[in-house]
Amino acid sequence: MHEEREIGVPSQRYVDICLDGYEAFGFDENYLYEALNISLEETGTTAAKVCPHCGKTYTGHPALSRKDNTTPICPDCGTLEALEAAGIPKEKQKKVLETIGEKLAEKPCK
Repeated sequence: MHEEREIGVPSQRYVDICLDGYEAFGFDENYLYEALNISLEETGTTAAKVCPHCGKTYTGHPALSRKDNTTPICPDCGTLEALEAAGIPKEKQKKVLETIGEKLAEKPCK
């Protein structure tokens, strides 16, 4: 990164890919979390959190778990819980989540 470029916050997908690489090569993931939190702090964005259900890092607003109505979880797990509550079969839930991700990548919310 060039020093004159403004600091930004990487996408969740980018962070997940980096975490996969860190795990595969046995790197300490805390360095990545620390860098992410610095980026979040400097841009005034919400700090990174780890979802207690899936273990993935996420930023932004959490979903509230439908299981106890108190536990904050990542948006993906929140969507999966909502689909389960709506009676959508488990084998279709992941496909719905993938489709949502694809659509958001095409036209991100603003």
